[in-house]
Amino acid sequence: ATMFTDSLAEIPYFNRFVTTNWDPFLERSLDVLVPIIEDRDLGFWDDKKRQVLKIHGCITRPYSVVATQSDYDTCMTQNPLIFNKLKDLLATKNFVFAGYSMRDADFREVWEGITRSLGRFGKLAYAIDPHSTDESVAFWKERGIEIVRTSDISFIRSLRSRLAKQKLIAPEEF
Repeated sequence: ATMFTDSLAEIPYFNRFVTTNWDPFLERSLDVLVPIIEDRDLGFWDDKKRQVLKIHGCITRPYSVVATQSDYDTCMTQNPLIFNKLKDLLATKNFVFAGYSMRDADFREVWEGITRSLGRFGKLAYAIDPHSTDESVAFWKERGIEIVRTSDISFIRSLRSRLAKQKLIAPEEF
C-alpha cells in the first residue's frame, strides 16, 4: 500500500483523497497533518492544501473504525458532515476510484443520490479495477463511471510517465 500511496503523492494534480482504509499510510505519504476522520475534524479542512477524508475511520482512533455490519449501517448517520463533504466532492470534482470495491453499499447509495440530483451535469469518474467483468463495466458506464482495467500501481506509473513526457511533472528518478 505504501508504494502506491507514495507514487500517488508525487502527482501534484491530485489534491482530494477519500479512503475507506483504516491505516495512516495515505496521509503520511501526502504529508497531511490532520486527516478528516470525524465531523469535528472538518474545522481543519483547507481548500488550499491536500486533504484526506477517511470515511470508515482510522486505527489512530480505534473507536472510529467501521468494521462490522452494524458500523456500516450507522456510519453515515454517525458523521453526517463527513458524508456531506463526500457528496460535495463527488458532485464537484472528477474522481478516480482506486483499490475500492464498487460493490460497497454506502458508495452505491451516495453515488446514486448524486447522479440522480445532477443528471447529465455530473462530473467524470473513473474506477481502476483489473478484474472487472463486461457486465460490471456496462453497469457503471450507465451510472457515469468509466472502468479502467489495470492495476492501481500500473495506472499511477502510466499517468506519471505521461505527465513527465508532457513536462508537467519531473521525470522519475531511479
